[in-house]
This record gives sequence, C-alpha cells and structure tokens, in this order.
Amino acid sequence: MKKIFLFLSLIVFSTLNLLITSQNLVFARLNKSDLSSIKFKDFSKNISKDRMFEHIKYLANTDNARITGTDGEKRASSYIKNEFQKLGLTVEEQFFPVIRYKCSQTKVTLISPEKEDIYSCALTYSAPTPPEGITAEVCYIDAGTTKDFQEADIKGKLVLIKRNRNYFDSKILYAYKYGAVGIIFYDPETSCTFDAELYGPSKIPALSISEPDASYIKNLLFSNKKVKINIKVISETTIKNSSNIIATKKANLNSTDTKTLIIGAHYDGVNTPAANDNASGIAVLLETAGILSKENLNCNIKFIAFGAEEIGLKGSTYYVSKLTTRDINNIISMINIDMAGVGNTLYLHTLNSLNPSFVADISEECIKRSGYNYTIFDQDSSDHVPFENAGIPFVYFEYGPCDNYHTDNDVPSKISKNNLFNVCNVVTKVAFEICSNPKKYLNIQR
Repeated sequence: MKKIFLFLSLIVFSTLNLLITSQNLVFARLNKSDLSSIKFKDFSKNISKDRMFEHIKYLANTDNARITGTDGEKRASSYIKNEFQKLGLTVEEQFFPVIRYKCSQTKVTLISPEKEDIYSCALTYSAPTPPEGITAEVCYIDAGTTKDFQEADIKGKLVLIKRNRNYFDSKILYAYKYGAVGIIFYDPETSCTFDAELYGPSKIPALSISEPDASYIKNLLFSNKKVKINIKVISETTIKNSSNIIATKKANLNSTDTKTLIIGAHYDGVNTPAANDNASGIAVLLETAGILSKENLNCNIKFIAFGAEEIGLKGSTYYVSKLTTRDINNIISMINIDMAGVGNTLYLHTLNSLNPSFVADISEECIKRSGYNYTIFDQDSSDHVPFENAGIPFVYFEYGPCDNYHTDNDVPSKISKNNLFNVCNVVTKVAFEICSNPKKYLNIQR
C-alpha cells in the first residue's frame, strides 16, 4: 500500500506541514445578541425540490453508479461541470491520482458443519485471495474492540465481526496484526450485505454478509460447532485519475484580500446507486449554486464537487494541499453537505459540539428559526476534515438516521424531497449572510 500510494502519501505529508492539528483548534462563538440581529434572506420560493430530485435520478440511475476512478465517476463529473457552466460560473477541473479497484468475483461458502453458499460483497480495496480462495475456521469477536482482538485466538482464522462506528480499516489492521487470514463484516441493523470503500488496499481479504447469514453462523458457533468457511475475492488495482470540479462565483469587488466561502459535497459513491451518499449533497450544492449565482455578494464562493471522498477524503485533501498560506487565510469558512436526503433529523456537525465555530452558530440559529428538528454532534469522516485541520471554520449538514447507508437500497425512491429543501434552505441563507457581511465575521473567524 505505501509503495503504491507513494505519490499520494507525499501529498498528505506536504499537507500536514501546513495544517494545524484539529484537536488544538478553538473557534470563536457568536453571542446571542449577534445571532438575534441576523436577518436571513428568504430564498424558499427559489428552491426547486423537483430540480434537485432530477439531479439525483441522473447521478444514481444504476448500481455502481460513481465508484472512484470509474467511467461512472467521470460521467458524473462531466454532468456536474456542465450544470455549473449553465449557471455562468467559472469552472475548473482539478485532477489527482487514485487507485482504481475492480472486483470480478466474490464468493463465501460454508464448508462445515454443512455446505452452503452465502451471498457476499467484497469491501472496495479488499485484498484478493488465491484463485482457490482461503478456507479457515471462523471466530466471532463481536464489535472488534482492541480488547476483543487481544482476548480472541484468531491466528490462521477468519474473523466474523459486526459493523459499528469504528473504521473498517482499523479493524482489518487489528485482524491482520493478530494473525487472521480474512475478515467478514455484517451490519446488525440491516438484513442485507453492504459495501464500504477502504482507505487503500487491505492486508487481508475483507467482505460483508447479511445479518441473517451472520446470525446463522453465530448460532452454529454458540452451539460449540466448529465452523469452516471458504472465501474468494478475485480483484485487481490500477492507477487512475479522479477530479474535483470547482465553480467560482466572484464577489462584486475583487482584491487580493477578498474572502472566499467554500461550499462542498462529494460526488463519488460506493458500490451502490449512492443516491443519498452523496448524490443528494450534489443536488443541494447545484441548487444552492443556481440561487446564489444570481446574487450580488461581497465574498467569493467556490462550489466544489469533490472526487474520491469514499476512499479516504482524497479529493478534499488534495484540494487543501494545493492551497497557499494566503489562500487558507482568505477562506472565511467551509460548508460541507453529505447525505442530505434520508432521515427525520437534521444533523449539524461541528469540530466540537461544546465549542462550535461561528458558521455553526449561524447555522443553528437559522435552523431554529426554520423550525426543523435537529441535533448537534461531532463528525470526523467527511470532506470538512482537511479544512478543519487547516484551521478553517466549518459546518457539515447531514440528515439521519439512514438505514440504507452503503447498501443497494440507497436509491432515489428513498430520498425525501423535503429534506433536500430544508438543507438547501439553510445553506443558502447562511451562505448569503456570510457573503453579504464578511467583515462582520472577520474578527471572530478564528
């Protein structure tokens, strides 16, 4: 992995030289009088739910719609670029290298105490098996905490493990560290298999099976029966390009000190239609761009569709790595939109829920006035992270909970048009407020 990712690693390391460790950042807050004095402009009559939904239908019209490095991702980038250009925005495409993963066969077969084929899905960037597969005894270790791995005898075995919030990559590395020959995930909250994109090629094969199949295997194990399984993953990796699509709305008065607001969403997806994750975010981004492109603003706006988010925030990391110190200082804040279409609660993600940034304060005030059901909590796994690490105030909008996350059920029919409207309504109001009055927020920016 390190050799293949040498160029990408250099990018990351060069970025880190510029960045501030996020744990050390403390962003300023707005007081109640500042918030109560804000007069948000109403864009509700300009927002089209149907227009946003049509974008989602196009971007998520097939399975495997926009996997990083594929023709589907390129098709999506061309569509987004064309939509930005229709709005009269200045558009550029920023290319960067990625590893393209292609899996031609995945198979899981229960060998003993009985024989049965089990439907499965390889995690993207799973290590391949030999052509004949790997046959080994199965060991169940629950959620895969550090303690679970330390206490279990998994050397030479296949690990069955349930999915939870911890990253797949860390669990796979632990399994490899303690001698496992493969790892099988299941999601206790859904009855189907799921896909997830790892941050790079894994050390051992990694697959998912359904919860009912996992429960069947667990019951065999709990009955003190020795369970053997054969797993097979036939795959290959190649170096490809992904890209960021950057559309710029210029401020009224342009100078070297003109501030810039970033509004971003990733357009790649996992091995699913990826309607909610994240065609929904792109739909909101395009609608927001269409509305704000017609406004006179005192701040530049860059609308950015990031590539390769699912494999480790590669697009946003690359974008930030190319910013100069002056560029970073001129970014007043960043708004991230990821998974805006499913759920009954608007999630307002911040760096630290006890100490949010000014843009999060403005966003919360806007949400309260709009009467939306919402909650605030920390989130460190989307395209806001590289900006956060660079010391740029941010807010991240998401709807949830979502029970079809990274599954084949992530389809357009599951999308709530009202959710799309709500997110777009808040983003346009907050962005307009900041870009109309950038000087008001400069003293509390960082």
